[in-house]
Amino acid sequence: DGRVLSATEKSEPQAAGVSMFDVGLNATRHAQLVRWCGLTAEQHDLVEPMRALLVDPNLDAIVASFYERVGAHRETMAIIGDPNRLRALERTQREYLCSLGRGFDQPEYYERRLRIGIAHARVGLSSSLFQLSAGWLRDAVIDSVPPARWLEARPLIKLLDALMRLDVAIALEAYHHRRIDALRASVRTLE
Repeated sequence: DGRVLSATEKSEPQAAGVSMFDVGLNATRHAQLVRWCGLTAEQHDLVEPMRALLVDPNLDAIVASFYERVGAHRETMAIIGDPNRLRALERTQREYLCSLGRGFDQPEYYERRLRIGIAHARVGLSSSLFQLSAGWLRDAVIDSVPPARWLEARPLIKLLDALMRLDVAIALEAYHHRRIDALRASVRTLE
């Protein structure tokens, strides 16, 4: 279409090549987002118990509930399109949930979450709807916890909240970077 591609857009087909540095993040920003979300190194030991209680036992039900909610909105279904794509997205959502929080303060975690933001921005999902859908996913996870286990789950739900806030914050950094790149490309075409 004649527009100038950013370094990030050029690397999107090779998603593994996306680096946090491509979108202006560095170790200081990384640590800042982790801190703002209230995450600490001590919480690494809680990630696997969180997943074992909140995610693993009900993974399929969580994903089904999430996509039921997504399917109720014509805006999201217009982006998803055909049922084959929906099945692929369900598989990707399972992978996301299984990796949630693992190494949350490592650059590789950031790069995976940046790719999520880039992919959602690229298909045209608004940042507002992305944030709302993250809330729907969180709700699906929490709703899957049996009431008899809520007391046990409470501290792990707090960790889930912090991790999902971190993931959304990282993805929004990618959205922001894409907008800045688009503005820069527009300015270059006007020059």
